[in-house]
Amino acid sequence: TRKEAVLAQRRLALDALFEKCDNEGSGLLERGEVERALSRYKEGAEGGAINRAWECLGPPRPSLSRGDFHVLLQAVISELPPEGGQEGGFDRLLQFLAESAERSLAERSRGTKRRKWLHQIHRAALTGGSSLEPVYRAVFQTLHRDAEAHGNNKLISASIALLEGSDRLRYTACTAEDAPYVLNKELTRDMEKGVSFTAMDDGKPVHVPRVRLHGNVQFWNTLRPDEERKGSFVAVPLRDPCGRAIGVLGVDTLREPQERNIFLRHEIEFYQGVGNTFSLAFQHVLSLKNILCIVDSATSWLYSRAPSVRSVTTYLMEPAGETGSDYTLRKMMVLDSQTGRSRLLSSPASLRRRDHLFRCSTARGAKSTR
Repeated sequence: TRKEAVLAQRRLALDALFEKCDNEGSGLLERGEVERALSRYKEGAEGGAINRAWECLGPPRPSLSRGDFHVLLQAVISELPPEGGQEGGFDRLLQFLAESAERSLAERSRGTKRRKWLHQIHRAALTGGSSLEPVYRAVFQTLHRDAEAHGNNKLISASIALLEGSDRLRYTACTAEDAPYVLNKELTRDMEKGVSFTAMDDGKPVHVPRVRLHGNVQFWNTLRPDEERKGSFVAVPLRDPCGRAIGVLGVDTLREPQERNIFLRHEIEFYQGVGNTFSLAFQHVLSLKNILCIVDSATSWLYSRAPSVRSVTTYLMEPAGETGSDYTLRKMMVLDSQTGRSRLLSSPASLRRRDHLFRCSTARGAKSTR
């Protein structure tokens, strides 16, 4: 029990350190930066142990995920000589790395705001009633807020393209100004302009500082003159939990008239975080849709064998309150007694704990049952 408690404390400490190092919320750490920080531990005296620890991650990769970071530091601790016990070595290593990753007040404030906005994207998926529309809205609001607060107040446009098959990207959402030109458009691998596919194939963002000079960027608005095709473009790959490509998040500054349209490194790292958060939100919504399909099949089977059933209502649980400590039930689907198939509700109503129909209570403070 003590060992499990120690491991749980370690995981929490490593999570806190990872978030401190990943100030922009990208979900990844640059391998080179982690290597430089570890190489300075004890002024390089433990270089051999640290090099052996790196081997546990397998072939070198340019960035480390949260899980990679956990595995690496646990391996470093196991390789270090047991001076004062493993716990003492673990605490000293984390303290050294935390001091190495110390940020300025402005950077910490920027990171705090960005994590709050990323959480709003995640919450939009949890409370959106199996719809992607609130998630899309939260993504674009987050990008606009960040451009105003941390991007020198530059004008941006953004789009999300989801992969269909293996060689077609369909633009399913974009900022309002670009909707007439971008929405529902298709980009295929055999088209000449394929920087988005490069980002997906490489698994990392592609930054085009000068889109006019690049020659491999697709301009959907053909009415825009060549002299106005100025600005930068960033293509961020979207991946599912298994690491498979599912689409691309694109952000550009073509609408920005002034010479402040270059994306800085901290902005691109934050866009990676937005892409990762959207990918998780997308998978959550997709799971809810699959659950509803299964329930629809089940109710159809039930109706075919018990036609006297006249009402089947499907609710999905959603978090409620700012902290998510409570929940509500969202009325998603009802049985159509004429056809025996379930019908999705276009505006699902919420059933709160304090007024739901399944609670019955007796007078004078008796127990309530649910």
